[in-house]
Amino acid sequence: MTQVANLPTVPNAMAGPITDKMLEQVICAGTTAQKHSELSDADAALLIITIPQIATELLHRRRAMGVIADMTQLDNVTFITSARDNG
Repeated sequence: MTQVANLPTVPNAMAGPITDKMLEQVICAGTTAQKHSELSDADAALLIITIPQIATELLHRRRAMGVIADMTQLDNVTFITSARDNG
């Protein structure tokens, strides 16, 4: 029996960089989806193509912040208040 070689695959297409304006549109579309039963095709497409990348970035940032928190010992840090904070 001949063994089939693993063929190279083409990765799935992904949206480009997600800008602040695009994030604002995602917030709007997501809020609309939560409040109303209908969602436009454009809003649905926007959510579908951006949510995985947004969630990935959020997860990576959370993990990075966890590493930073683990590496720093904030109990050894004294925060100096400014004159403005003292009223």
